[in-house]
Amino acid sequence: MSIIIGLCLAASICYLFLAPNKTATPNEGLGDLILDILQDGEMSGFEIAKKLRKISPLFKKRGEATLYPTLYMLEEAGSVEAFWLQVPKQRRRRVYRLKSQPLTIDKE
Repeated sequence: MSIIIGLCLAASICYLFLAPNKTATPNEGLGDLILDILQDGEMSGFEIAKKLRKISPLFKKRGEATLYPTLYMLEEAGSVEAFWLQVPKQRRRRVYRLKSQPLTIDKE
């Protein structure tokens, strides 16, 4: 029984990290999820991660280490814009939005 479990684990690791014919990033599905989440409006990386944890078992498995590289990739591709937002008495935040959305500065 443990051999079968070991083989299944090895196969899933190979699929996640060594998938054949993958010329794009392994976070391709994550990028689609992020774009769907940003349809609701602009939000910080923390807010995006919070929503991803609720809807994606893939994100729970890979963790936040994949979020910011994917956001930077989407920004370089021109799908997402990012800007720094300073909220009084709080740390500044990097806020992301879809490129076609209007800018709203009024955040609390």
